[in-house]
Amino acid sequence: MKQGKGIRGRLVLSSLLTLVLVFTTLGLAVGLAFAEPETQSAGTSGGVFSFSGGAVSIDVPNGALTETVDLRVTSHTVATSPAPAPAGATLGSQVFTLEVLKGGAVQSAYKFSRLVEITVSYSAADKSAAGTPILNTLKLYVYDSVSGAWLELGSITDVVNETLTTAQLGTGVFALVAKPTLPSTGGWAPSSGMVMGVMLAGFLMMLTGSGYYVVRLRGRSRS
Repeated sequence: MKQGKGIRGRLVLSSLLTLVLVFTTLGLAVGLAFAEPETQSAGTSGGVFSFSGGAVSIDVPNGALTETVDLRVTSHTVATSPAPAPAGATLGSQVFTLEVLKGGAVQSAYKFSRLVEITVSYSAADKSAAGTPILNTLKLYVYDSVSGAWLELGSITDVVNETLTTAQLGTGVFALVAKPTLPSTGGWAPSSGMVMGVMLAGFLMMLTGSGYYVVRLRGRSRS
């Protein structure tokens, strides 16, 4: 009897541990899929505001804001991104929405009075996905809700600090995008006419070789 109770006790304990593991995993998954937005107050004097553990930095210059507002950054995963990556590319480690709030209300299509610098750090995984040269293969994009596509932004790559920086007047959804370059052909490719010419030349060479071989056989048979 004691042995039976011991077995049941171990089964109950194992079941409880399994449930704890399942709920913990679900909690982590939900937390990743629905990241809590980060909000910071910004005034007319501006400042540098850090989000996502320092991976996203917003540099607001003096005079870019005419009043005190809240800057809000919401991180996304590939699953919660507004659109998949462009063809031949992959979304990087940072996909986020930058918003401006007044009195708790989101200001859609908000425009700063001066250019605001958005700096995003890239990870080792981003470098691996982008390949080389990193200056050409890892870029910042913004999502265009009208076309439903990602648009590449002009940005500066700092390979020492491993960051990309872009200057923007507006808010929106931004993303690191890795797009490896295909091997170069040197800018040259044979035309269809050239290909046909090479094939014809090869065919004529085959005919010439066959004729020469026949002549030699006939010469040997006569001798």
